[in-house]
Amino acid sequence: DNPFLDRSDRLGYDLLQKHGYLPEWIDQQKEIRKIHGTAVRVLAGAWLDCGEDPTPQWLAQRDAFKEAIVDLNRRVRNYNLICPAASQMPLFVFTE
Repeated sequence: DNPFLDRSDRLGYDLLQKHGYLPEWIDQQKEIRKIHGTAVRVLAGAWLDCGEDPTPQWLAQRDAFKEAIVDLNRRVRNYNLICPAASQMPLFVFTE
């Protein structure tokens, strides 16, 4: 509970939450985090499969990860335009 909300706002938010409504920016935030987590898991799996020598599969997954980061950053920029300032996300950085 937020002590700074008046009673009518709290009632409205509770009703919306009870019926499954989420603001668009929260759905986008969840999707961004899900996509990022999946991309990291796939990249980590490719690295573990190749051992210590970079294989063509690893290099392909690394390139796919770079593309996924570019797409995620585009999504983050769009997300930051519609979310509250306190909920903005930083851009993802790919380093080799």
